[in-house]
Amino acid sequence: MDLNHLYHQHQVSTMRAAAAPSRLARTQHLAAAGSFASRIRNYQIALGAEASAGWPAAKATGCAQT
Repeated sequence: MDLNHLYHQHQVSTMRAAAAPSRLARTQHLAAAGSFASRIRNYQIALGAEASAGWPAAKATGCAQT
């Protein structure tokens, strides 16, 4: 697994969410970002990067809604 590729895909998803033309598109892009964030987190934990285990999900996705 290429961790940099996952980071890139997460960033692309968050940028697409920010520029989404509709609420549905934004939701879909945020869901994709969340999926990539989960994969990144799981990979880091598997490698023993325990700091990532304490990150809140919304912060990990970079997509916290206010």
